[in-house]
Amino acid sequence: MTTTFYDHWRDVPEKAWRWPNFSPAEIACRGTGKLLINEPALDKL
Repeated sequence: MTTTFYDHWRDVPEKAWRWPNFSPAEIACRGTGKLLINEPALDKL
């Protein structure tokens, strides 16, 4: 399983985000802004 962690969703490079139907802000923690990306899970959505 491939996962990537960012301290804040704004740290995600635009070129690294390959899911046009979702933004990093939508998936990140609403309290802290932290983002854990589970690539296989997002690919299946």
